[in-house]
Amino acid sequence: SAPLLFITVLCLGHVHAWISQVLSVLKDDVIPHLNQPLLLADFLTRSYDEGGVISMLALNGLFHLIHKHNLDYPEFYPKLYALLSVETLMARHRKKFFTLAEMFLRSS
Repeated sequence: SAPLLFITVLCLGHVHAWISQVLSVLKDDVIPHLNQPLLLADFLTRSYDEGGVISMLALNGLFHLIHKHNLDYPEFYPKLYALLSVETLMARHRKKFFTLAEMFLRSS
């Protein structure tokens, strides 16, 4: 199926040239069409582990899986706090990051 092929391609490896674009649309444009969205957990956690902007962009999809699909990921908040750095403050997506961080912290 197309969703399974999409997930397989994502899990093969990260191509930084397009990974940020994929992460930007994952929650709203991909996850709603998947029968098993938890199949994205490995991809999102590996993206989150990348650090920097990739981590910031992976937050939204990962948080969605945690709260809507009961993904158990106890490292979410420690890693969220670790993202607070000078690099984050200077990043192009910083406004989105802080908006998401506020939403995540309100829900805990």
